Amino acid sequence: MDLQKRDYRSQPFQVATAVGDAVTAGGDATSPELCWVSRLADAINESQLEPVKMYNNGMGANVISQRSPAYIPSRGPSALERYQEHVIAYRPDLVLISYGLNDARGGMPLAEFLADEQRIVLDIKKNTGALIVVIDAYFMTAFDRWPPFDRATLATFMGFNCALKRLAEECDVLYADVLPVRVWQRG
Repeated sequence: MDLQKRDYRSQPFQVATAVGDAVTAGGDATSPELCWVSRLADAINESQLEPVKMYNNGMGANVISQRSPAYIPSRGPSALERYQEHVIAYRPDLVLISYGLNDARGGMPLAEFLADEQRIVLDIKKNTGALIVVIDAYFMTAFDRWPPFDRATLATFMGFNCALKRLAEECDVLYADVLPVRVWQRG
């Protein structure tokens, strides 16, 4: 079988935005330079002549839309309410979208989550032409510690992540699988 790699972008990145939850924002990182968004910008900058201008628009407790049962405790605005201002307005050529963790933990029905995520992905794609990377829900434990974000299990994440992978394929965008395979196997 001949598998050819696809070059999703042949030009250097100029402007990138990341939108997501507290882990995107920096979560428990001891400095902004140590959050994954900053580390990714550093890696990109090592491989191109001009630095990418990275905008990190992660927000603590953020959810995908007002339909999420955890929307009110999230204190909003949701991704659906803010992506035009926090992503499209920057006219990025790289967009990182990291949702699913708080939505799964908050009891968001998967079908509604996917419809909202797809709407955001396709609108950003249409309005920016950016390379989009959908990032799956990452590993966590102790779900019972953060009510109302206590309604998920690793099995819930596995369902969300399988669906996010399919959504990325259907929307012709990249998918970043950050939930370790060994976690899936233990499930």
